Amino acid sequence: MAKVIATDEAGNVNIISWSFTVDITKPTYEINMNATEPVNAENIEIYANFSESMRESSVTTFKNVTEISFISEEWIDEDTYCIYATIEESYNGTVLVEIEGALDLPGNEMDSSNFTFYIDTVNPTAPDNLNAKEVLSSIVLNWDASED
Repeated sequence: MAKVIATDEAGNVNIISWSFTVDITKPTYEINMNATEPVNAENIEIYANFSESMRESSVTTFKNVTEISFISEEWIDEDTYCIYATIEESYNGTVLVEIEGALDLPGNEMDSSNFTFYIDTVNPTAPDNLNAKEVLSSIVLNWDASED
């Protein structure tokens, strides 16, 4: 609360007071994407959904993402940031995405965070050593499984 007291030379007093809230709380957020894991070589969208309105002019950075090619990134609305990207067709494995730098309206910076997802661009192999035999009225199939 703030209070201002004004007194003139005649002794007249005027008091004005008002209250305000100081916001020093960092915004919270959740990171998700439009595709389910494992992700194949395709276009993806990664979203950062914040708990409050954010400064759209603040710089939000996605780091350590060499396995995907960025197409564009934008604020969808005051609390959702999105990157649009394409996954490299030759990559197979886990991708680590770091996000940092966004500010809420009072200027509190988000805590940086990591988000991982798995990319699978390798075609499955046919089973090895496949054989079948009839046993009465059923069929028994045996094969050697592959890792993929």
